[in-house]
Amino acid sequence: MITTSNLKINLLLVFLLISTLLGIAVMNIMSFIFSITILFLIIKNNDFKYFKQNWLWLLILFYFVILLSTLLSEYRNDLLLKNLGLIRFFILALCVQYCLKKYQNEKLFLYTIVIITLFLAIDSLVQYLFGVNLFGNSIVGDHVTRRRLTSIFGNEQIVGSFLIKFIGLGLIGSFLLSNKNKVIALMYYAFISFIILVSQERMAFILLLFQLFLIFSFLLWQKKFKQTFSIILISFILSIIIFNSDTSLKYRYYSIFTNSSGIAAVDYDDDNKPINLIKSLRDIKNVTIKFEDSLWGAHYLTALQIFKNNFFLGSGPRSFRYECSKKKYENLNINYIKKRCSTHPHNYYLEILSEIGILGFLFFSFILISFYFRESKYYLQKRNLKHLCGLLSIFVNLWPIASTGSIYSSFNGTILWITIGYIISFSNKN
Repeated sequence: MITTSNLKINLLLVFLLISTLLGIAVMNIMSFIFSITILFLIIKNNDFKYFKQNWLWLLILFYFVILLSTLLSEYRNDLLLKNLGLIRFFILALCVQYCLKKYQNEKLFLYTIVIITLFLAIDSLVQYLFGVNLFGNSIVGDHVTRRRLTSIFGNEQIVGSFLIKFIGLGLIGSFLLSNKNKVIALMYYAFISFIILVSQERMAFILLLFQLFLIFSFLLWQKKFKQTFSIILISFILSIIIFNSDTSLKYRYYSIFTNSSGIAAVDYDDDNKPINLIKSLRDIKNVTIKFEDSLWGAHYLTALQIFKNNFFLGSGPRSFRYECSKKKYENLNINYIKKRCSTHPHNYYLEILSEIGILGFLFFSFILISFYFRESKYYLQKRNLKHLCGLLSIFVNLWPIASTGSIYSSFNGTILWITIGYIISFSNKN
């Protein structure tokens, strides 16, 4: 029987997950309400053992490294107040863990993720087919190579980024919701994958391919050869059909090799516009890979130089936007030297390395490797697919070479730490 107290907690958990669709302000407010409520319940129920977990204390030590880097940064007056609030992510993970373990509502958690991802995917499909979504938001597109889905996010082109963060948990959620019907779970995964593809977010799609590689490897390890090769063949055929039927989609993914936001050496006309032309996959073999000539290369190489100049503790968390504009970085051998600056270097690991230095990077790496080791060991002992899908989501979204948003942002941070809280809720160990 569900008590009134449990019902309130369940509603809070559902609203927390739904808030990830509703913008940064709503998400931050819901995260705060959820965290404060759960912290109160931990204290009220005398469950102080949750405050004594090793992983939490490791994160608190990492938080002190962040604060030390902030206090020693020349930008501390701009950074201190913002960086003090970063502890909210660690508290959020603790609260999600407690909520799922204490109130046994992991199925509600997974079912809610299935519902919000399907809602977003259906709304995005409407926008893809008709140019406008259910709420009147038009598709964003100013060129044949760029017609981006935004769905309910307004002008923010993050549909693919959102779905790739949740597709792993949605997969196991759809499996459980359909009474362990593999066909329905596969249909869910295929539909969400299609929306990620047509969202034209290249990195989200690349991460999806990486996730598929890991899933296929797992199936082969389980000796499910027939199912694996059948899925690969069907996926390959459908991908070819989709690409050949959508010119904009085809050119968008070819643009990895034809414009400044890709990874190749690009030729420019007199107006400094890229003139590389790729009409088919065969043309890619003539492309010279030259990452440093891209916008991402400009950000990455600038971040590495900032790290070299601030080796031990970095330039300060969230300081990339200030540090990159200094004159000493104008002489880097980068094609887009005037566009080297951004709010962050578009890679989690380079962001930590450049802003918190080698001390912060080693601390973060130790925590992450320990997390992977512990959770992998737990899976090998329990063989829990719900746990494995959560671990898969984190592993894919923290892939070191991926182009990312900022690890400190509310959007990335909230979803990341919610997922971590879900994973650690399975283990009884510190």
